[in-house]
Amino acid sequence: MNKILLTSNMRIQFLLLFLFSAISCLAQEKDWKYEIFFQLNHYQSLYSFQDFQLFVDDIAYEYNVNRALTCDPVTGKYTLLLEYSCDQCVFRSFLPPDFYLKVNYERIKTQTNLSSFIPVIFEGSRPRILEPLDLGTIPVMDFINGYRVDENSFVLPPYVAIRVAHYSRIEYLGKYEFQWRKMQELVEVELK
Repeated sequence: MNKILLTSNMRIQFLLLFLFSAISCLAQEKDWKYEIFFQLNHYQSLYSFQDFQLFVDDIAYEYNVNRALTCDPVTGKYTLLLEYSCDQCVFRSFLPPDFYLKVNYERIKTQTNLSSFIPVIFEGSRPRILEPLDLGTIPVMDFINGYRVDENSFVLPPYVAIRVAHYSRIEYLGKYEFQWRKMQELVEVELK
């Protein structure tokens, strides 16, 4: 009985020691980065895609040492890279900051210039999103073209936001599934 109790206590002590060492290691790490890949699909419709801008809601912007958006001309894949460094930080976020694609387009019939925001938000904590994350191909026009009708007979686009949830699961959200968050520090990342 005592042996079983002693073994159980030793396991608990070992587990606590492991947790404290893991937490202290994380606190001592001064450099961290996020790398996010995505592609854009902008098929022809009533609207013509022009270009886009990318804004990061970067609450840790004062520790940012590298902020870059690049595009591979062969694959058309974009890479958003955010790197941070802080010697005295006692925190480290395991989720990338939210970012917003401001999509600029033209209504072909009237030649009117318009724009829409596509929020990409991060929620949850498992697994920690520190390894490169591929969002896949974002169907831009599905955030603009309306074919779904709500109770007030307004034509709505099928999607309004993208959420990366637990276990890096990527979800497309409709109007009633998404609530805008208050933006803290919106910083534009220009395409290089």
